[in-house]
Amino acid sequence: MDEDGAPPAPLDAAAGDQFPGGFTRDGKKLFYAVRDGAKVSLRSIAMDTRKVSEVAPPPPAAGAQRAVGSLSLDDALSGLFALGPLSPDGRSIVALVVRSGSETVVLVDLQSARAELLTPDKAARFRQPRFSPDGRTLYVLTDAGRSAFGVDAITVQDRTRRTVYAPGNPIDAFAVSDDGHRLAVAVDSTGLDVFSLLDLPSLRVRLWQLPPRSPRRRDRLGSPGERLLFGWRLATIPRRLAAPARPRHPDPVDPEPPAGAVPRRDPTPDAGPRQRSAGMALEASRPPKPRVAVLISETPRGRCSTSASPP
Repeated sequence: MDEDGAPPAPLDAAAGDQFPGGFTRDGKKLFYAVRDGAKVSLRSIAMDTRKVSEVAPPPPAAGAQRAVGSLSLDDALSGLFALGPLSPDGRSIVALVVRSGSETVVLVDLQSARAELLTPDKAARFRQPRFSPDGRTLYVLTDAGRSAFGVDAITVQDRTRRTVYAPGNPIDAFAVSDDGHRLAVAVDSTGLDVFSLLDLPSLRVRLWQLPPRSPRRRDRLGSPGERLLFGWRLATIPRRLAAPARPRHPDPVDPEPPAGAVPRRDPTPDAGPRQRSAGMALEASRPPKPRVAVLISETPRGRCSTSASPP
């Protein structure tokens, strides 16, 4: 779909399921995978010419050396269920696959068309991989070694993994800032997501202060790293995308948003009329609508009065 709003058109008419992997930094090439039965093909398409190319190993005449312990793409991607992102240098791409009944993180070298396993084949789940700006670290959401999702960091060079943030409650989503110095997490708390911002590597919680309300507020919040984009799914409305103001400490004197701005249903029967997390109102209290008494007559009777209380 182009920027002029033309009807969407398929990029590849190949049969099977297609998994987008991400664009190169210049936006000229898109990597994706096509899974048709047990066969998975890793491909790229040039956006200007619409030419499709398959990621394949170089010919034997090139004399390329295979890395020790690397796997072919057919073997590594056989259980593919998610693809991407691309590394910052565009030389590799991450894939999430199922091997021996467990989810595994795979790193694919796009030049040699070979893959390496970044995580062992153990009973664990791995989701939402994110590269650090230098490409040396891969952050991932996993429950490996614990009962709930937490954020781990995998060193790409030696494949060591360490826990970055695992508060005990499940983490539903996370993001890393463009400079690699901050980690934003959404922690599940009794059915509600609480947003927190942490400094890396100290993990000190930072509280963003909301600037004064003014017509130029949108411009001031447009600098890199000062907006948090997130999607939410509630019981009363379909899934949506939002770009709220910067997360900050809850301010009791901050005015509430308009009633119904983010409608939702209470997750528990005893939940209060208003739920807040990191200064972001998830539900605004709604005052009852006043009742109005109206007298209908053929002849004028003067003005009718209204009352906020029931008659």
